[in-house]
Amino acid sequence: MGSSLSAPMIEAQKSGQLAMFERQVEMQKQIARKQLAMQLAARRDLFHFFAGFSVLAFPALIIKGLKTGNKSFYAPLLPLGFILAYQYDGAYGSKVSRIRADAENLLTNSPELFELPHGFPSVSSVDQSIATKKGK
Repeated sequence: MGSSLSAPMIEAQKSGQLAMFERQVEMQKQIARKQLAMQLAARRDLFHFFAGFSVLAFPALIIKGLKTGNKSFYAPLLPLGFILAYQYDGAYGSKVSRIRADAENLLTNSPELFELPHGFPSVSSVDQSIATKKGK
């Protein structure tokens, strides 16, 4: 009698565990997407800040260089231009797609780069470590 009732209960428990697992996976995906969105929003905010600085700095450096005849005022324009282009690429360009493609390439072609020293811990190694610490 007990075995006939336990089989449906075990099946219901497995079904509930599967549903809980699916919810956890979906929640992790949503959290990861929200974190990426926050990072991208932060990059865009940084770009807007730097673009505002550049809008003021570029003409000021050019005008100062023209008025004084000192060409050293033009020197910061090149690195500032590269930095602005880099910030734009990260905020609105395809940098995120290129980074993702490179990460996928690394995971596929060089998985050894991501292995922990001495491999992943096993249950027995964790138990042994706990036993060693308790023995001291």
